[in-house]
Amino acid sequence: MNKYLASFLLLVSLPIYSRVMVEVGLPDTQQPPFFIDASQGLALDITHALNDIQQDYLFVSKLYPIKRLHSKVQGKILHIVAFQDEIWFPGLPLRSSACVLYESKERFIALKTKAKDQTFFDSITTKKILAVAGFHYNFANNINDEEWLKGQFDIAFSSNQYVVIQGILRGRGDIGITSSASLAYLAVTNPQAYNKLLISERVDRHNQRRYLLFQNSPIDSDKLDQLLAKLYRSGVLATLFSKYGLPTPNCALDAPRASSDYLGNPLKQGT
Repeated sequence: MNKYLASFLLLVSLPIYSRVMVEVGLPDTQQPPFFIDASQGLALDITHALNDIQQDYLFVSKLYPIKRLHSKVQGKILHIVAFQDEIWFPGLPLRSSACVLYESKERFIALKTKAKDQTFFDSITTKKILAVAGFHYNFANNINDEEWLKGQFDIAFSSNQYVVIQGILRGRGDIGITSSASLAYLAVTNPQAYNKLLISERVDRHNQRRYLLFQNSPIDSDKLDQLLAKLYRSGVLATLFSKYGLPTPNCALDAPRASSDYLGNPLKQGT
């Protein structure tokens, strides 16, 4: 009986093991809603969905500290990275998915009890700022050296954007800077907290989050876009993105693509 059971299990597992493995690199730092933890987040959900709709590739998510993620990419170890922008990997040969998964905007936030209107964000040099360590911000001339920034601003650093939001809600700073995606996720998961925040109309930074594919990737960008288009047509993308409060990206193959002319040009980032 055990022999027959073993043979059966071998047969049903063959489609999985015959697939070509594609390693998907993700940062292990919490960046809701893209990466919440090792088992939750939009990036992980899409990885599972990509595996469900085809039998040729096995997408495997691998989480790394952000510095190690970059070293893995530079060492040509990883195949692709998810929800990243080309400008975060300067000088590396890569291809990107045509479909922009999310147009990300970094915005300033403050408690409504402190900030009565948008003029509160006109000058931030006199206010205590909460930001994410290692990030590049236009208001700081894209310099991410913490000691230099502390010499120029009254600024405190956190490990991720969720901590920035919580710090503002708890009154630990006057102004925070966080992504539109994290704010959208907060609106879904904690609308009471979301309604306490004044969000700036001013955009500090603008990024296009996509899949980036490197030279050793066993899947090419055209094939990945075909799979994303299939998820889009089936309604799976709409279900996954709405779960986190985000708009559904138009990944149809004939959809107009967002302009990437701002890439590498800080003057075209933000307003």
